[in-house]
Amino acid sequence: MVRLELVEKRAHDQIATCATWAPTNVLYSCSDDKDILKWGVDGESAGKCAQLDTYPTSIAWMPNIGKGASDVFALSCADGTLRLMTGGGREEKKVAAHHGAALRVVWNFEGSALYSAGEDGEIKVWSKSGNLRSTLVKKDHPIYSFATGPGGDQVAFVCERKIHVEPVGERKNSTSWVAHDQVVLALDWNHVTGLLVSGAEDCKYKVWDHFGRQLYQSQPFAHVITAVAWSPNGAYFAVGAYNMLRLCDKTGWSCCRERPNSGSILCGNQPVSWDVGAKLQNSLARSNRSSVMDLAWTSDGTQLVGAGGNGSVVFGNLVERKQEWNNYEATLVGQRQIQVQGVLNETYESLDFNRDRVVEMALGYGYLVVSTTTQCFVYSVSNFNTPYIFDSPETVSLIELAEKFFLVLTPSAITVYSYDGRKVSQPRFHGLRTESLSASSLSLAADCVAVIDPSDRKQVRCCDVLTGKPMGDPIAHKAEVVYVALNQTPATSGSVERQLIVIDRNAELFLYLVSTGKSYKLHTQVDTAAWNATSESLCAIADGRLLVWCYPAIAFTDRDLLPRTLTTKDGAEFGKLSTIVSFNASRITVRRADGAVVSAAVAPYAALLYTFGAAARWDESMRLCRFVEDEGCWCMLAAMAINARNLDVAEIALAAVEEVDKLQYVLYMKKIPCPEAQSAELALYKRRPDDAERILLQATPPLLYRAIKMNIRLFRWDRALEIAVKHRSHVDTVLAYRAKHLEAFKKTETDERFKQLASSVQWSWDEVKAKKDLEKREEAARHGKSYEPSSSSSAPRDEGKDDHK
Repeated sequence: MVRLELVEKRAHDQIATCATWAPTNVLYSCSDDKDILKWGVDGESAGKCAQLDTYPTSIAWMPNIGKGASDVFALSCADGTLRLMTGGGREEKKVAAHHGAALRVVWNFEGSALYSAGEDGEIKVWSKSGNLRSTLVKKDHPIYSFATGPGGDQVAFVCERKIHVEPVGERKNSTSWVAHDQVVLALDWNHVTGLLVSGAEDCKYKVWDHFGRQLYQSQPFAHVITAVAWSPNGAYFAVGAYNMLRLCDKTGWSCCRERPNSGSILCGNQPVSWDVGAKLQNSLARSNRSSVMDLAWTSDGTQLVGAGGNGSVVFGNLVERKQEWNNYEATLVGQRQIQVQGVLNETYESLDFNRDRVVEMALGYGYLVVSTTTQCFVYSVSNFNTPYIFDSPETVSLIELAEKFFLVLTPSAITVYSYDGRKVSQPRFHGLRTESLSASSLSLAADCVAVIDPSDRKQVRCCDVLTGKPMGDPIAHKAEVVYVALNQTPATSGSVERQLIVIDRNAELFLYLVSTGKSYKLHTQVDTAAWNATSESLCAIADGRLLVWCYPAIAFTDRDLLPRTLTTKDGAEFGKLSTIVSFNASRITVRRADGAVVSAAVAPYAALLYTFGAAARWDESMRLCRFVEDEGCWCMLAAMAINARNLDVAEIALAAVEEVDKLQYVLYMKKIPCPEAQSAELALYKRRPDDAERILLQATPPLLYRAIKMNIRLFRWDRALEIAVKHRSHVDTVLAYRAKHLEAFKKTETDERFKQLASSVQWSWDEVKAKKDLEKREEAARHGKSYEPSSSSSAPRDEGKDDHK
C-alpha cells in the first residue's frame, strides 16, 4: 500500500497562487502578499527571495540547457506583465505582455522559448531573453491554462468548455473538442505518455489522448477543479480543488476520499492511508479549509507540493512503494528507510539512508538497487551489509534490472552498470532525448538495450550493452511504437536470437528478431504484454482474453505450429485498460484500471520444458511431454530441437503432433551427409532461403549444385541462372530443368536470357546427371560417406528425394 507523508508549512499571509521547483530541488512559492519565498526540499523555509510590486499568477523555472543548471524563472503577473528573474531574486527583464492579467507562463521543453497566456485570449511566444516572437493564438475569451506537447511542436490550451491543440511552427491543422460541461480551468500534457488531463468548473477531471479521445472521466466532486499536474515520468497526476488534493494513476483511478475537516487529501495509485497531525488539522480548521491553487512536482517525481488558498504550502512525499521478486519484498517505509523481508526464512533487513532521501529502487535477479538524490547503492539479497556505492551525478528517474547488468535513466543519459557498481556503457544515438523516455519506451536484456527513438517513434534503436553502440540499422515499424520489451533469457541452445515485442498505436503486437529485423504479427487489440522472467513464454491481454504463448520464437522456426502453442483464457476479471505488472514462473500479476491487483496462474510445464531444452536435457524434455500429453509442449519441443539442430528429438516431437509432411522433411535432412547442406536445409525449413543459399555458397568448396537446385525448387529461376553463370558451372543444369518445367506446364519460353543461353548452350540429361553424381560423390567422400547414384532415366527425378544419396 502506497502512503504519502505530508508536511504542511504556513508562511504566506494571503492566498498562495503558484509554486515551482528549481533543478536543484529548491522550491519557490508566490502569494498575493507579493512575496516570493524559497523552500528546501524537506519543507524548510530558506527565506524571502524577492518582493514584487504586483500580484503573481504563475511561475515557471527555465529547463536546463546543456550541462549547467539554469538560474532563471519566468513570472506572469496580474498587471499583464511578464518578468524574468534569477534564483537570487534579481529582476532581469519586465515586458508588458497582455491586456489585462497574464494568467499563465510555460517554458518549452528545450528551454529555448517561453509561452504566455492572458485574459485577452492570446498566447504569445517569447525568446528566452524576453523578446516577442509571435502571437500563436487569439481567442475571444480568457485562456486560463495551457501546456506544450511532447515533441515541442504543439500547444494545448483551454478556452471556455473546449480544449484546443495548436501546431507550433508547422503547417498542420489545429484540433479542438468540447471537453467539459462548464469552463475548463486547468490543463496539463505529459511529455512521456502523451496524455492530457483537464479540470473544470463542472467539478470533474478527465484524461485524454492527443487525438481528443476521452480515456477517463471522474465523478463530479463538491467543488470546481482548480489545478492539475502530471508527474514527470507520467505514472501519476495530481488534482487540486477546494479542500481536496488527489494523486491519481495515469489511467485516472483514485482511491482517495474527501476529508471535509482536514484540509487537503492526497492519495496514490493504490489505497492510501495517512494521519494528519494535530497541527495541520488545527491550522486548516482555523483557516476554514483551503483550495489548492497550483501543483508542482520535483524532477524525480517523488515529491509533490500544493499551493493552498489559505497561504500554506503542503509537501507530500510518496512512500511505502513496494518491489517484489521471488521470496523477497522491499518496501520504502519512509523517505530515507527501506525494509526488506525474506518471506521463506522470515528475515527482516532495515536499510537507512541518513544522508539523502530515496528516489528510485528496483529488486530482481538477486539484487536490490537503490538510488538516492546523490548516490546509488547495489545490495545483494544474500548480504545487505556491504553494498556497492557510487555517486549519481543526476536525478535517477528509472532503474531497470537484467541478469548481468542494470540500467539507470537520468535526464541526460542512459547508463548501464554491472552489479559491482562498474560503469559498462552509455548507449547513444542521434536524436536520443532521455528526458522523454520511460519504462515502456526502453528495455534491457543481457546483451542489448532497446529504445524507442524519440525523434521518430516508428523506429526502435537497439544498442550493444558492452559498447553502447547501435547494433546495425534501427528496427523500422509501420506505426508509432508505444511499448517495447526484450526477452530476458540468455541466447542458449534452447533459444533462437534476441527477441523484441512491440505494441504500436494500433494496439497490434509484433515480435521482432533484433539481429535481422524480421517480424511477425502475433495479435491485434492488445492492451498489455510481458515476457516471462525465466523462460521464453509471453503473455498478453487482448480483446478481453488472457493469451499465453509458451514459445513465441516458433514463429521464426515453423509458424504453422504457432497457433498450437497459444493458450487462451477468459480475461473478464481484468477489465479494460489493465496492465501486466509481472510474469514470473507460472504466475501473472495484473493491475486493473481501478487499481486492484489480480493474479492469474498458467501451467508450469512450458517454463520447465524451456529449462530442460536450454540445458540440452532432451531425455527429460521428452519424458515431460509424454507425461503432460499436451500438443503445445510437443510443438515447443520440436522448435527448440530444430533450433538446437537435434533432428532426432525433432522427429519424435513432430511425430507426436502428427505433422507428417514436416516429419518427412526432417527424415530427409537427417540423411544429408554434409553439415553445411544440412544447415542450409534447416534454414530453408525456417523460411530463410537467402540464408540457406549463403550457407551453401560459403561452404568450402561451394556447394553449387545444391544452391542452384534449391533455387529451382523454389522457382527462383533468375537467381539459379545468375549463380550458374557467375560460377560458370551447371548452366546446362538450369536450362534442362527449365525445359522440363515448361514442358510440364505446357508453356513456351518468354525470358530473353533463357532464350539466348538455350541457343548457345547444348545440354543433355545424361550430362546433367553425370555432373550431379560427380559433385554428390565428392561431397559424400569428404565426410566419409558413400554415394549411390540413382538409376539412369531420360530425365532426373525431382531431387527432393534423391539429393541425400
